[in-house]
Amino acid sequence: ISDTNRKQAMIPAGFDVVPNKVGTAPGFSGEIEGCLVIALPGPPRELQGMVEAHLRPLLEGRFGIRAEEISWLTTFMVPESDLEEALQRNATPGVKWGTNAEGYRILLSLRGGSKSQRQTFYERLREELGTERVVEGQQEIGEVIHADLTEAGVLLVCAESCTGGLVTKLITDVPGSSSVLWGGFVSYSNSAKKELLGVSEATLRSHGAVSEQVAGEMATGALQRSGGDARVSVAITGVAGPGGGTEAKPVGTVWIAVAVGGGAVRTQRIYLPRDRDRIRRWSAVSALLLVREALIEVGLTYKH
Repeated sequence: ISDTNRKQAMIPAGFDVVPNKVGTAPGFSGEIEGCLVIALPGPPRELQGMVEAHLRPLLEGRFGIRAEEISWLTTFMVPESDLEEALQRNATPGVKWGTNAEGYRILLSLRGGSKSQRQTFYERLREELGTERVVEGQQEIGEVIHADLTEAGVLLVCAESCTGGLVTKLITDVPGSSSVLWGGFVSYSNSAKKELLGVSEATLRSHGAVSEQVAGEMATGALQRSGGDARVSVAITGVAGPGGGTEAKPVGTVWIAVAVGGGAVRTQRIYLPRDRDRIRRWSAVSALLLVREALIEVGLTYKH
């Protein structure tokens, strides 16, 4: 152990250690001449958990300070302007809100009013913005789809082209993903689409790799390749750029398809005029939102 790390274990005599579960430097708390002294490490990722687990109970017990009740919501792929307008339209007396945009998701905090009022606010937002796009708590899309698939009791198989495995990654970011994910195919080239997923040459010639028809055949092909183990599939093909776009299919054009069992294939065209990284990442999130929408529509999962 280096001297720099070793000295982090030195705590003033008579003080209590505040555990740090995600870093090497613990905190400590104690009294000096009747004054409460608390020391925590600087990195937010470390101190935030320590505040919630140890500092809040300490302050509540000593001073009776209670945290304001907050209802957290997460929205996925909802533009900030659209969310703000929806918040204004559904405003509830006494309930205040705050937002924190993080790429494809926005964390929304509701304060004030009663718990029932905040819940009603949430229900109205979900009804307006889409049940698949608004969830309770501070969640990542992988966590949400993991819960949906677990509740539905089905396995998902992924067929990806332009996203190169990002859809699968979002799911496997969550521990225990083997219980909801059968596996995935990265069928980047046309030959891979044909060989791995059974997409027909005629479909590729007639409609091109970035098309509703190819996305649909990728989705059904992935289900077939799972040998019946997977009941839900998602496929994604698009033009991520910066080159490769055409007038008919400019950079940012993406087709997504979802197949549930033997039912009809759901398809969706999205257009994301962004840089390559954002097109790929936001397309992956959009694909999982379409999976969530399909599961809700066929009644396999509840509207969380």
